[in-house]
Amino acid sequence: MQPRGISQVRNFGGNIRFRPRKRYLPKDEDDVLRILDEHRTGTVRVIGAGHSWNGGIETSDALLDLRHLRRIRVHSDRRRVSVGGGCRIAEVLAHLAPCGLTLPSIGLIARQSVAGAVATGTHGSGRHSMSHYVESMRIACYDADGEAEVRTVDSGQTLRAARCSVGALGVVVEVTLKCVPQYYVCERCVWRPDLDAVLDNESVAPLQQFYLMPRTWAYLEHERSVASDNRPSGGSLEARIPAGNRLKSYGAARSAFPAVELDLAGTTRESGKNGPEWREPRALAGPTSELPHDWIGIGCSTILGRPASPTTYYCPCGKSA
Repeated sequence: MQPRGISQVRNFGGNIRFRPRKRYLPKDEDDVLRILDEHRTGTVRVIGAGHSWNGGIETSDALLDLRHLRRIRVHSDRRRVSVGGGCRIAEVLAHLAPCGLTLPSIGLIARQSVAGAVATGTHGSGRHSMSHYVESMRIACYDADGEAEVRTVDSGQTLRAARCSVGALGVVVEVTLKCVPQYYVCERCVWRPDLDAVLDNESVAPLQQFYLMPRTWAYLEHERSVASDNRPSGGSLEARIPAGNRLKSYGAARSAFPAVELDLAGTTRESGKNGPEWREPRALAGPTSELPHDWIGIGCSTILGRPASPTTYYCPCGKSA
């Protein structure tokens, strides 16, 4: 496996930028082992989707991009799915959907690689992260003699460590996750006066997400619970949902849950340019039920009758307005 031509690497926020000495795109596990053998005395880092603020991917030596390790296999018991380390969460959800399955925990964004989301303990909806549902992992690492090998980790303290290893245990080439039947979630947005009130409601809404709104200093909670009737019966099921609540199918290829409902007319998107040209005017018509992470509201809006101050979501501090 020959290294790819070197260009600058950056994460999604642009706060991490570097140029590795070598960058590899292995085609399979054997390629990964050959690369590790070649770099026994060097530093090897792995990059997924680059959807993190931290500098764990940064290296001046060898960088592995696992985008070609994307095999997905649903086990015969329909309770587990094994995915390649470079597979994106959205791809897993899309593969599971025709089987009537989904992952137990899904976050707002589904573009991360599975291995990266697990290694960094990325949270989903509710208390548990995707890492909690890892049943086993295949990790490329070195044996006692310094030879590269692939080990299966499926129990004990080693599995607990691998579930949030930040790359310290080796290169994750495959992850086996628990999967569950798709189900419906009943959702409503409510204001909570403080964090204690949000946490007190967790037993009622175990899939909740919440936001601290600047300047109002109140908490907007997406109160989510599994619908009592989960038969895919369309209108009859929706008729059972109380007025003012929303019904979402949990496990779509894109994130199943919306973010705060805002009128995004007049918002702008990052253009990638520096200085005063960094913002590029672009409007969305009317309210939207999904707030992509790289959209920034610049005008005041209201949420559930309360004014919402202009807020930057997932924006590097050096670029915030």
